[in-house]
Amino acid sequence: MITFKKTVAASLAALTLAFGIAASSTPASAFWKKPGGAFVGGLIGGLALGAIAAGAAASEEGDCYVTRQRVYDDYGNFMGYRPVQVCN
Repeated sequence: MITFKKTVAASLAALTLAFGIAASSTPASAFWKKPGGAFVGGLIGGLALGAIAAGAAASEEGDCYVTRQRVYDDYGNFMGYRPVQVCN
């Protein structure tokens, strides 16, 4: 479940950066123009959307934590530990 949330958050961050870059691109012209508000607006908007997405992903976890659980084979021999998410 945590991996899915991280994947969604990373995807939103990548899309935000992609849209920011696409919004800041300008058509080719014969004279040089200073980069203006489109780039800055895309950058600020991307950072804001990324922060909102990260905050939403962090707030959904609630009272969950990861603990270790013992793992045994079919014969009852101790094999090691595995991480298990526990939610209250």
